Amino acid sequence: MSDGGVVGLTENDAALSRRTIVGPEITRVIQEFEASVERCTELDDVRHHEQQPSFQKHFRADVLNLLQLLTEENPFNEWTVADELVV
Repeated sequence: MSDGGVVGLTENDAALSRRTIVGPEITRVIQEFEASVERCTELDDVRHHEQQPSFQKHFRADVLNLLQLLTEENPFNEWTVADELVV
């Protein structure tokens, strides 16, 4: 049984072959990912969508509309859950 790492690779021909074949491709994929992350942070606004001013503007308008509705037509005064549960 091998300890893994470089020693494990050199003692196992199949593992060494896999590493030799796949190693460069793994390196390329990692470099491509890191480059895309760098481009994203440089070019784009990386805030969460709920932190965007347009989202906050719409959310505030929705809250104000709900408050206005509850003030004008309070649905909680017309019935209660207990009234509907009585059989």
